Amino acid sequence: MRKEVSPCGMWTFFGACLPAVALAQAGCLVFGIFSLNSFSLVERAEAVTTEEDWRIQAEVDIHEWEYAGLSQGGLTTDGLQFAVKDQAAIFRALPFDFDRRIDGMKIFIGPSSLKEVVLLFMEAGAGEKILRRLRIPITPDEKSLTEGFYFPLTFYRSDLKEMNLFSLSLIGDAEQVTFGGIQLLSYSLKEKLLGVWKSFSFLEPFRPHMINVLLGPTIVPDPTLAPENRAFFPLRTSLNAYLLVLLSLVGIALLFSAAFLARVRNIPWEILRSIMLRRFFLCIAVVWVLYDIRMGIEFLHGVALDRKEYITAPRATRTFRDLGRFYDFAAFVGEHVSDRKQYELFAPDEWQYFGLMQYETYPVLPNRGDPVSDTWVVYSRSDITLGSDQRLYHVDQAFTKPGMLLDRFDDSSFIFRESAS
Repeated sequence: MRKEVSPCGMWTFFGACLPAVALAQAGCLVFGIFSLNSFSLVERAEAVTTEEDWRIQAEVDIHEWEYAGLSQGGLTTDGLQFAVKDQAAIFRALPFDFDRRIDGMKIFIGPSSLKEVVLLFMEAGAGEKILRRLRIPITPDEKSLTEGFYFPLTFYRSDLKEMNLFSLSLIGDAEQVTFGGIQLLSYSLKEKLLGVWKSFSFLEPFRPHMINVLLGPTIVPDPTLAPENRAFFPLRTSLNAYLLVLLSLVGIALLFSAAFLARVRNIPWEILRSIMLRRFFLCIAVVWVLYDIRMGIEFLHGVALDRKEYITAPRATRTFRDLGRFYDFAAFVGEHVSDRKQYELFAPDEWQYFGLMQYETYPVLPNRGDPVSDTWVVYSRSDITLGSDQRLYHVDQAFTKPGMLLDRFDDSSFIFRESAS
């Protein structure tokens, strides 16, 4: 006996499904519009607004700054050129509302023999007393004099509140330092949205701690940042925080909507609760699917990178993520220490390489204590060299007995064995 489905029942079924379908379509539509608009922003991005131009191009510009510890100063086509002995500083008051209006800075300074160049943001109180400061070291290069060393302020908004004084601290000795000034930049809403989309598309680079902390997609309203900057994004830029807030707001909105419908239209609470829960969990499902697609792209990118740089690359030049040629070096070591119980290991750091070498050369193990073996394994340490007396040296100090070089892996990696007494 065939069971008939009444038209009324069918419409009730479709009516219950329509909100869920509409919500899914709306989610996809919003995502699509956001993507299209973001791509169009790339084409139509406006020029960056220079809020303040503190470039040093004439004598009058020099007098806008305050100086301490500079000598032999003079104006050149690139800016102010001077010498530094021990320590010097160039400082200037920051504009009102600096932490809100300014989104980035360009510091025009050339490379030099200085030991350290530091950006200092300070809050000066009564009597010019420094109440607090933010210290950020930078490393100028050839491009930073002509194009400017860009410093994004978006990561330091909370730290820059109430800051009213800027200083460029120069530490060390240098006969020729060139300072071209500073530009303070701000971005329009369109440019910030472009930055958000660009940062969302940046894939997380391989780092040792990724197994414990995975930021996922990031949201940074700065259009000038590039994929190579992704490694320095702080945890608070993660999209996860925004998604949790968004889903919480959606849940609260659905709850208030259900309360309103129950009071105005007298819809039974059991029906409303069922509808609102379906809509809320559908929102989670839409976010889950879109997020899965984005993270799937990141995973496949990592697989493609491993294939290109390690699996299919020539053995002599292949590298594996942040470890470089370590695994080929470990196999190289295994061939030369199989007749020993232990060996001494020198590597860039202990925590990562000692543990990995225990796996790769077992049962022969690296020694963590005082030297007990005649075999010395050196990996990626250009500061350890073989002297003319056939001993290993570190900072001009010999630390082994005379011996011989068993084999060399590359310029800074080799195996040395002491001669029998």
